[in-house]
Amino acid sequence: MKNILKILTVLIIIISVSLASCKKSDDALPSEKPTQAFLKDSTVTFSKGNLGNYELGFKFYSSKAGSINQLGLYVPEAGVYAVSIWDFDSKALLAQKVITVSTSSTYQYENITPLLIVANKKYVLSYNTNSKLYFRNMSKTNTALYPFTKGNITIEGNYYSPSTTSIFPLTLNNLSYFFGFPDFNFQPTK
Repeated sequence: MKNILKILTVLIIIISVSLASCKKSDDALPSEKPTQAFLKDSTVTFSKGNLGNYELGFKFYSSKAGSINQLGLYVPEAGVYAVSIWDFDSKALLAQKVITVSTSSTYQYENITPLLIVANKKYVLSYNTNSKLYFRNMSKTNTALYPFTKGNITIEGNYYSPSTTSIFPLTLNNLSYFFGFPDFNFQPTK
């Protein structure tokens, strides 16, 4: 009987320690969708345009390490779009998701295998379009749009390349424009 009590005591201690060391899911920092936050906070309206076949995106970095677990976009036309994340320095494709947008002018996100993001490293988020897009133009006010920060994400500039397929967008655009609204879901780590 003494042995059974000792075993039960040890089991209770082990279970108590295990439960106490479990992380609570509510300890996680809130996720961030920087483009969506930018458009929500913005007082400047955006317009609809048609540029033709382009890879459009922006350079960004995070002040905290974390992961991206969704890619998405906000477009004025239903269709199929490839959304990509690139390493800015090497131009290597890190993640891509083909997203079918069935309802225009709403954010559409798709899950991806979590992509680890290194703090202060530069990346590019882009999408390929052959149709209409949204853009924001600050050139009339002679105000530079970049850089701007939403949460832990700083967006430094808008990039593009003419293309019918996904390629790294090489050309830095005028700093008064934000072409296309690709987005991602970033989960910072504590």
